[in-house]
Amino acid sequence: MKMRVIDFAERGFRKDGKRFDGVGITVMGLACKKDINDPQESPASKIIEGLVNLGTNMWFYGPFASSLATKARVFTSVGSVEKALSGAESAAFLLGHDMFRGISADGEGTYGLEVGRG
Repeated sequence: MKMRVIDFAERGFRKDGKRFDGVGITVMGLACKKDINDPQESPASKIIEGLVNLGTNMWFYGPFASSLATKARVFTSVGSVEKALSGAESAAFLLGHDMFRGISADGEGTYGLEVGRG
């Protein structure tokens, strides 16, 4: 799943002539399953590490898990959906948390990546 998400995002930016290095990406959902607060074995950890290693600017939001420890470091969730999405050029919705239903991209220069359904 890690490479699928990263490749999909990178292709989207490249298609519009943008470099992947330095783009703003938000990862939504830090837990390992829908609507729970357990980040252990979360698919987000490898995706976040991969995106950070590629030089992206990252924001994170987990309504149930407020932080995620990876091999690289601990990533902490911002306080709200609005804060997480403001300024981001792309959002990867890794879990289908019920509270994420109804969030939609504006379609103007955004690359929404809804990959997981929980």
